Amino acid sequence: MHTGVRDPGVLYFPKTMASTTPPALAYDTPGMPPKAEHAIAMKVMSVLRPDLKIEDGIYVEEGDPCYDLFNREHEAVRSELVIPGQPKIMHNGETFRVCISLHNVSNVQVHNISLKAEMMQGGRGVGLLDIDSTSSRGIVSFPPGEHKDFIVEYPLQAEGSHALMCNVNYSDDKEARTFRKLFKFPVGSTVGISGVKIWTISDHVMVGVDLKNMLKTTHLVDLNFCPSPDFRLVEMPANKSEVWQKAMGPDEKRRFVFRLLPQRKDTTTATPAGTFEIAWFGKMGERGRLESTAVTHRGFEKQAVEVTNIEVPNTVKLHTPFTLKATITNNSPTKQDQKLCIVLHPDKMHPLSYTGPSEYFLGNIPYGRSAPVELRLMALASGVQVLNGIEIRDASTGKLMSPTLAVIYVQVTN
Repeated sequence: MHTGVRDPGVLYFPKTMASTTPPALAYDTPGMPPKAEHAIAMKVMSVLRPDLKIEDGIYVEEGDPCYDLFNREHEAVRSELVIPGQPKIMHNGETFRVCISLHNVSNVQVHNISLKAEMMQGGRGVGLLDIDSTSSRGIVSFPPGEHKDFIVEYPLQAEGSHALMCNVNYSDDKEARTFRKLFKFPVGSTVGISGVKIWTISDHVMVGVDLKNMLKTTHLVDLNFCPSPDFRLVEMPANKSEVWQKAMGPDEKRRFVFRLLPQRKDTTTATPAGTFEIAWFGKMGERGRLESTAVTHRGFEKQAVEVTNIEVPNTVKLHTPFTLKATITNNSPTKQDQKLCIVLHPDKMHPLSYTGPSEYFLGNIPYGRSAPVELRLMALASGVQVLNGIEIRDASTGKLMSPTLAVIYVQVTN
């Protein structure tokens, strides 16, 4: 982790983090009575950037008493940098950055100072700072009234309770002393990932996800999918639409889809398809980054009924019918003919709907042969919508042959 001295380009907000150890008297040995006050005092302060405060402009009209003062019809929106009024709440994906300050508050000189800082989370610790008197940045002698500051950083990659643990060792004129302080703080969620789906359409693998801004402020959010070596990413136009390039408001949810082309199609075993990489930017340019766990593709299984050659517009207009085209192939393991029908369920299709009958009889399809399908559909809501709730069944027995005709993301515009 990066450590260093004070950076003049960063605002230091002197808000000391709360410690679980009494500041005046510290225990040299756990379970033993406290000794005299320590010669060294330690503070941990958040390192924050200034906030951007935006105010509405002052609007004046010709004829107002103050019109000549402004000498124009109105003044533009004003913005200024202000010192944060309270400690910032940390979120997953951000960088934890604090200043650890040591100060000799005694009247004597102390020697051989060492400082060790660790980030504790989930029962494990990660070293952030380890300085002793023998290192190049070590403190061999610490005169009265002097102080030393150290900046430590740590990228937060998990939610929940965290703790910064600091250990200080030094020697005074009588003996070696040591004390420890623990600074606890919570880490909240930044971006919520839900509704992760992965499915196979023809020779492509589709990965869908819902993204939600969990913050109370507006952020620019960028989502990418990093495929594993077994897959190649194919660009999806819906993910690059102008709608998705705008900042996400508080609690706003968006849906994304990624199309992958597998490098091998003969495997039936589970294979990692890749991970989601999320980056977001605040109004002051602060950047956060998260990476999800791997999304697994369960392999290619031969289906009794295969849906291929799916054609659907990338962009459709609201309340305007559009056509979905596909090809249904009989791959029966018994090599028998199949009588198939398509059943549409409006409750599962919403916010998409259909125009026409809810059942389509495809007739008898010989083994190895295909039949074309055309469905007239309509979008009832704007945004990227999932086309679901379309089943393929055996026309004679009603047996479900395929849970859905397709799960396709359609970019809808007003």
